[in-house]
Amino acid sequence: MSDPIRPDQETVPQQGHVPLEYEQATAGLSPGWQVFLGCVIAMASVFAVGITAGIAQIASNAQGFAGSIGELLIAAVLGGTAMLLRRSPRRAAWAAGIWIGLALSILASGICWVALA
Repeated sequence: MSDPIRPDQETVPQQGHVPLEYEQATAGLSPGWQVFLGCVIAMASVFAVGITAGIAQIASNAQGFAGSIGELLIAAVLGGTAMLLRRSPRRAAWAAGIWIGLALSILASGICWVALA
């Protein structure tokens, strides 16, 4: 066993040994911005599909759940994307933002559906 190193002693790395660097690269957006932008992108996507499908349904005098089906399809695509993004530590914040955006947009869509029904 080696002797414990006292705080007043300086340690000199041995030749041939490179210290490990665990710092993440500073390039790219911070995780907070990734969450925020993922949330905005998910909400905008679900709302755009829902509003477009709803207007098309009203214009054609069709009955049914075309707007809801469109929203569910875009939610499935965004959910799959979020599941792929969460595998990478550098992109996990994007996945969290997408999940938050999906939850908020589906909640708002449900509230609108109940209010208009």
